[in-house]
Amino acid sequence: MDENQIIANIRNKLLQLISVNLISYKNFKHCNGLADYLGLNAAAANVEVRRVRIVYWVKPNFPFVKLNTDASVGSNSVGIGGIIRDHFGNPLDLFYGPLVACSVMSAELLSLSYGLERCLNLGFLSVNIEVDATSVINAISENKDGNPHDFYTIRKIKSMMSDLSCVISHIYREGNACADWLAKYWAQSTILQNLSVINLPSPLKGMIQIDKVGFPYILHG
Repeated sequence: MDENQIIANIRNKLLQLISVNLISYKNFKHCNGLADYLGLNAAAANVEVRRVRIVYWVKPNFPFVKLNTDASVGSNSVGIGGIIRDHFGNPLDLFYGPLVACSVMSAELLSLSYGLERCLNLGFLSVNIEVDATSVINAISENKDGNPHDFYTIRKIKSMMSDLSCVISHIYREGNACADWLAKYWAQSTILQNLSVINLPSPLKGMIQIDKVGFPYILHG
């Protein structure tokens, strides 16, 4: 990505934030030169305010932790990832790794299953679960077993959830950014493993901080 594309992306993001009243032109009163350079003032009358949805990752209430999981399925590769965070938004446990070839649904369920195992093994018994696949929630909440290959995974998930004080809910993919990133990070490993909370990769560390301070994600459509 060249510098012009980076500048264009920043400009578009600022216009999006202005369009949903998260910031205003008053925020640029000491940066008029920057506003003029980005064409923000000139664009004000011409901005087409598209329908947007503001998405936040929300910290769990104590004593709950929050488990976010996801899967990444390509033409020749499958990876899963997940993150457990406390009521401050601090990471407690992270995992990622490859799977043998399987469906998106199977991968999503296996990612959730492993995340629940980590919660139980670490003694986290009050858990808010978030996934960005409604099909997973339907399979668990509405007793839909789906593909026969997923039957035992779903049964295992339900069994683990019965040992926890937990609730599962949907989050848009944009708000599930950390788990999504981890699911794509599996290429760094040949086995399913846990990532140290001490030495996190810089991109992931930044996303965790964004979630921690409650910065919004913008979802179009």
